[in-house]
Amino acid sequence: MKAVYDKYDNVYQYSPEITSLLDGKLEEQFNTQDYYAEMTNNVQEIFSKKDVDVKAVLDASAKKMQEKFYNNIKVQ
Repeated sequence: MKAVYDKYDNVYQYSPEITSLLDGKLEEQFNTQDYYAEMTNNVQEIFSKKDVDVKAVLDASAKKMQEKFYNNIKVQ
């Protein structure tokens, strides 16, 4: 990483103090990218349409994710 910082002057460098505080966690394996896509669609709809019922949009997405993905998870 240091080599990239040294080669390019337009790369933001985090201070070592902040870097030491970062706590990386693995991404869950249960269709996380599908969840992100669904939430992205919600954010775009909420910001692009006037008078959107935010609760209804989020509830519809929650139901879709639950029925399409999470109900199929089998505990072993």
